[in-house]
Amino acid sequence: MSAHGGLIKEIYEIIYNLKNKQTAVQRSELCGKTLKTSLHILVGECILKIKDENKIEFLEQMDKLIDSNVSLLSYPKLLKPSSWFSFLFGK
Repeated sequence: MSAHGGLIKEIYEIIYNLKNKQTAVQRSELCGKTLKTSLHILVGECILKIKDENKIEFLEQMDKLIDSNVSLLSYPKLLKPSSWFSFLFGK
């Protein structure tokens, strides 16, 4: 799993543990929006240094990457990481 995938999972778990009456899709969307907003702030405030001529392309590509990872969280019953590890390592 990528570093972004781990962060997305952590944000999702925080949102999930709030026990709001949100669906998995709504939690996933909120997770993605939170991560994208954080990234845009980091770039906009030059905390994450990206050349000016590359900022738009960088943010567009990162948004797509975040969307791809977040979309996987919309299927919590289909994705069971522990079962994947059990399959791979015979546990």
